[in-house]
Amino acid sequence: MINKRSDGEAPLHATGVCAGREPRVFHRLTAYAMRPLQPTLERLVAAFHYALTGCAPRAIHRLCMRAMPLRAVALAITACTATLSLAQPYPSKPIRLIVPQAPGSNSDIVSRIVAGKMSELLGQQVVIDNRTGATGMIGTEMAARAAPNGYTLLAGSVVTHAQLPVTYKKLPYDPVRDFVPITMLYLTDVLLGVHPSLPAKTVKEFVSYAKSKPGELNYASAGNGSVAHLAGLMLLNMTGINSTHIPYKGGAANILAVAAGEAQWLTAPIGSVIGQVRSGRIRGLAVGGMERSSFIPELPTLNEAGVPGYQFYTWNGLMAPAATPRAIIDTLYAAALKTLALQDVRDQYIAAGVEMRSSASPEAFTKFIALEQQKMRKLAESGGLKAE
Repeated sequence: MINKRSDGEAPLHATGVCAGREPRVFHRLTAYAMRPLQPTLERLVAAFHYALTGCAPRAIHRLCMRAMPLRAVALAITACTATLSLAQPYPSKPIRLIVPQAPGSNSDIVSRIVAGKMSELLGQQVVIDNRTGATGMIGTEMAARAAPNGYTLLAGSVVTHAQLPVTYKKLPYDPVRDFVPITMLYLTDVLLGVHPSLPAKTVKEFVSYAKSKPGELNYASAGNGSVAHLAGLMLLNMTGINSTHIPYKGGAANILAVAAGEAQWLTAPIGSVIGQVRSGRIRGLAVGGMERSSFIPELPTLNEAGVPGYQFYTWNGLMAPAATPRAIIDTLYAAALKTLALQDVRDQYIAAGVEMRSSASPEAFTKFIALEQQKMRKLAESGGLKAE
């Protein structure tokens, strides 16, 4: 025989997830504990239902008149919230763009240029979030772990998606599985520069001088696996120079080190070093593209200056966490392309010393990244670079 409760109501029987698994007395205690919250829960769930359907929520009202298990309440509210979220147009709130490089770097400068205009086109603020450290691994991992809802994006680069995978055995993210590429934002060549105290004024003179002092000259990079590191490694492989690699923390520190004479030479993206070259604190010898750069056309390419076949560039692009809906990817791609087509954006790119580049489609950017990864693996193998 089942005793009636003191309030005269019949006892509740376990149903659904509770049936056969939770003691009936626990279910009764849960129901009793939820009774003071009945009016609030009823109004909350009813409001969700009315917002979605525009109809009087009679079924929900009847449900709320009885004591509901806490799990049922949570599931109901979560389902309603998810449905409301899907019903909202994208974007409906600010978007965070994680830049895993330091402020003032090429990636940071370009991201800020693009974010400003995309904010206008999307009707929501695109906020830059610099998350530096570990040559970009920290910020990239953060983006990889973010919810795939379009509200966290990454300014991915040749470093995070092609170079780090060949210089580190284990990364806290997978550059292929954890991201959906959207579009490239820029591609720019590297520049070979030396401290003005070196007697070399041409590439051939530099190679000759460096060979006369094996192991004595230091070349500065922004860290293991950075553009400056692997571009310098390629130059060593192709010329037979024996030089010591000095990894600094960030893309500004290595440039300042060469300008101050702490290190003797570097290979760095044109945009990040051109200011020091024009001021005379670093002597530019050549650029790493197959054609001369429009930003500093007086410098020859390494290919024409005595290192045939040398080509090294850096790139940056917009990416989203894996599983981001295709509709959101298409929205972001369209906004990025409209941004890059604006003349004032092009002018800002020129002022920053970077070459604008977009992708024909998200799939085209994905294929480009795959080719870059293959290229970096071959470079690491030929240079004897061992993953750390």
